[in-house]
Amino acid sequence: MLVVLVHLLFYSCVLSKVYKLQLTHKAKHIHQHKHHKRQNSASLINAQDFDFYVNVTVGNGQVFSLIVDTGSSDMFVRGPGCVSNSGDNSCECDNMLPNPTACVLNTFDSSLSNLSQTAYVQYGSANVNFNIFSGPVLFDGFQITNFPFGSAYQISGLGNSGDGILGLGFNSISRVAWATGKDASIFDALGLTGRQQIFGTYLSNFDFQHFVNDVVGGEITIGGIDNTKFTGPITYVPLISESYWKFNISTLTFSFGGSQPLYLGSSGGGNAISDTGTGQIYLDNSLADRVNSFLGGVYSNVYGSYVVDCKWQNSKIPMIFTLYGVKYSLSSSSYIIPYNGVCLSGISRNGADGHTAFSNFGQVWGRSYYTIYDKFNGRIGFAKAV
Repeated sequence: MLVVLVHLLFYSCVLSKVYKLQLTHKAKHIHQHKHHKRQNSASLINAQDFDFYVNVTVGNGQVFSLIVDTGSSDMFVRGPGCVSNSGDNSCECDNMLPNPTACVLNTFDSSLSNLSQTAYVQYGSANVNFNIFSGPVLFDGFQITNFPFGSAYQISGLGNSGDGILGLGFNSISRVAWATGKDASIFDALGLTGRQQIFGTYLSNFDFQHFVNDVVGGEITIGGIDNTKFTGPITYVPLISESYWKFNISTLTFSFGGSQPLYLGSSGGGNAISDTGTGQIYLDNSLADRVNSFLGGVYSNVYGSYVVDCKWQNSKIPMIFTLYGVKYSLSSSSYIIPYNGVCLSGISRNGADGHTAFSNFGQVWGRSYYTIYDKFNGRIGFAKAV
């Protein structure tokens, strides 16, 4: 995952009230981890193009900044007595968050109930163990009265970015839902039905030259989409299943600077997921190597990514991805990531063994394309972000 703060803004065209949850920017380190009838929007926090956060109030006024993650389906916060492996800071509080937060859940909060259940979730190479609680969860005026979530007692491999994760995937892959039989997805917990089983994500680019804290970095609209955040047509691809937001990429090709198209459709077994909780676009290793050869990229185990010449950032040469005959263009300012004095490619390797169960379209894609997660119609849509 990459790190970025955002605002969660509950936007409505069918209700008179608009619910807004503000997020902010922060700088951070790179890591990979690698849901009534109303429409709501929430601003996101952009933390240097690496993670997007939303502030969530749990119980009696406990505020946590949670990574917004469409690649998982559970909500957890850091719990008391949390432990990590030696040399791992995943259980340490994140002192770079711009607003004071609870950081660690007060499990003695009278509004919370301990469900006496535990669960384990794996996020790529990271993992979390948590006790399951239930209680009120508030998104700046928008409240779920009895939402099940985790209080983590063991976290490894996530780093100390934020105070936990807010998963926006399906109930079918939620460990909380499996353990408790309760609705653990935002969709189901809100009782959204029919065409309102939809949300859109807008992930802004980070302004590295004019970085300041407390700047809106994006938006999530739940129960509808925000037409002001994209331009041009929406193109849709069908979902493969109601688990991850997964779609078929068997026709995917790549070209750069007038090059002949390179076939990428075999990556991830021909499937990919859309994941706001992951920073880059991850492909099978051999294909990631070939894509980055156009940039002269050298893979670095230190960064877990390809280091490239920073000249590419201002090259204005687009990367063109073609899927089912539709061309999607990523600008150089989107696929080149300045970081600690070097520049990294937005395309990276996905698996330690060279292969993975699916490819991953992370924030590098999501900052260029407004993404629509449409459960009702079983599809995912992309439109050029403004």
